[in-house]
Amino acid sequence: MTRKADKTQNQLCHACLALMYTKSFNEITVKDICKEADVTRGVFYNYFDSKYSVLEHIEKRLIDGFIDIMLELRKDGLSEYRKSIKEQYNPHFTEYFKYIRKEQYAFKALLCTNNNIGFSVRFTRAIGKIRAETVQGWNNKKQTNKGIAAYREEATNALYITVFTRWLSNGMDLPEEEMSQILISMWNALSNVGIS
Repeated sequence: MTRKADKTQNQLCHACLALMYTKSFNEITVKDICKEADVTRGVFYNYFDSKYSVLEHIEKRLIDGFIDIMLELRKDGLSEYRKSIKEQYNPHFTEYFKYIRKEQYAFKALLCTNNNIGFSVRFTRAIGKIRAETVQGWNNKKQTNKGIAAYREEATNALYITVFTRWLSNGMDLPEEEMSQILISMWNALSNVGIS
């Protein structure tokens, strides 16, 4: 894709996000996005099939960027991960929050507005998938109770999204390092009740 095409695609995505701050996604039309982006419908359809494909593009970009950080954590290995939890410092957790801060405009539109678009569910599932693959790859001890493990994973993944959403809603009031500590404390709390 050329630089101009990339710029136009980003302009359309930004227009969609801007509209999501003022109205429900269900109420947004392709015409609205074109008007906000100051492009014609023909230009819009050169890049996207519908408003849903715009949203899908935005979500994929955000989730892929987050997953890249998770994959870096995976490369460190299980012993390094356990050590970071024990020492109460995980640089990858801090990177999660730096990434969210960098992409805050999009994350706020998708997580903190009254748009019931299901992004939090898709984001939670993406995190869960990578976490499950990571645990399997690290060849962690087999869970004796798979039911408990499933609840643990679902709860942990949902808590991540809750923490991210709350931080965004509070204007990212705490530094990324402190937010990383919250994730570590959460992980420790779950492990202490036998469900981590």
